[in-house]
Amino acid sequence: MTPPPAWLAELQRVFGASLRTPLDREQGTLRSRHQRGLSIYNLQYWLRLFEALQSELPLTCRVLGAWAFNAHAETFLLAHPPVGWDLAGAAVGFEAHLFAALAQLDSPDAACDAARIDVAWSEVLRAPEPAPLRAPLSDPAQLACARLVRSPGAVWIEEHRPLLERRATLLACAPDSPLELPAPWPSPRHWLLVHRDGGVLQVPLETEEAHLLRLLEERSVQDSLGELEATCPPNERAALPARARQWLSRAVGLGVWEGTR
Repeated sequence: MTPPPAWLAELQRVFGASLRTPLDREQGTLRSRHQRGLSIYNLQYWLRLFEALQSELPLTCRVLGAWAFNAHAETFLLAHPPVGWDLAGAAVGFEAHLFAALAQLDSPDAACDAARIDVAWSEVLRAPEPAPLRAPLSDPAQLACARLVRSPGAVWIEEHRPLLERRATLLACAPDSPLELPAPWPSPRHWLLVHRDGGVLQVPLETEEAHLLRLLEERSVQDSLGELEATCPPNERAALPARARQWLSRAVGLGVWEGTR
């Protein structure tokens, strides 16, 4: 392939740098720093990217507010400019950047929870709808030694405020309007998100149940159950085997596991 002429490459470089010039935020609104000419292209470039990231992390945008969210987005995009044709890919890695930035806040739990929910929600919806695991459930000995493989269409999360169950209500709020956050839980709550019928099924989990799911993703079934028993309060151990069987059966029925290894 014949390389482009030097003048064209330089023109593209200068034009791209002009488009990526950060917007002026000093007057409380987003404005291009250019004087006419490229100003409309510069402004539209950033607004389109902000819209793309807001659509990927809508709950996070509502919790932070659009102004603060866009400030974090700009810092991330300057360090990691999008390179693909699909702007949804522009958000890849943004949650890690956001977690690092939010860790500096006095109370980062709500925004971090919102970001985890947004990322999990997108992951579940983009994955195929899971099907119940069939084998080797008929062979208990084989199952005990197996490592279960989680389906991409099933994700579990932890939250500190009731954001997930109020997600639809919170998303209905204008991004730039003040948001009154619900009070935090006395202790973290756990949820399983599953791709079901083209949407997301939200299943509340018991604390020990969520612990078991995380263990099963890291080690064999028998080792996971042994670890769960070791950390279980003595007064609850008698009921643990029956409860564990119920949790395992429900997870299998929901399609949490796509196979074994």
